Amino acid sequence: MHVKKFAGWDEDYMQTQAEFKSDRWLQFVAYTMTAIFLLGFVYSPLGLWTGPILGAWFIGTQKPWRGFILLLVINIVLSLFAIWHAFQQNGARYVGWTVLAILIGTLPFRLYRVVTQRRPGFLATLALPLWGVALQMGGERI
Repeated sequence: MHVKKFAGWDEDYMQTQAEFKSDRWLQFVAYTMTAIFLLGFVYSPLGLWTGPILGAWFIGTQKPWRGFILLLVINIVLSLFAIWHAFQQNGARYVGWTVLAILIGTLPFRLYRVVTQRRPGFLATLALPLWGVALQMGGERI
């Protein structure tokens, strides 16, 4: 028995429709995540959560040393804009301490990048908080 198909209908059409619906869902999720990260730049409590995620993603997309240096330079440049008035009052010593604090703050991302190359899965997600807490506790003891 021969089944007559409608004009313009083919099997690829149904597959394309399914892909289009899933692409629309992924697009919605991508827009939502982008909005959350952009809101994190303005709303500090959300930024405290999204900042390390964005930093870990950024350093994970680069070669280990290049990603660390780029993250360090980006943080230094953005911090110098924020502390410009304090630099005018206190001089280069203030900038030196700020750069040291930024170095200590970005070091967990470097250690995270080195450790996660060898640890797949769930263990890799624990490296960034572990190094962050270890360096924070070490800094409090100094």
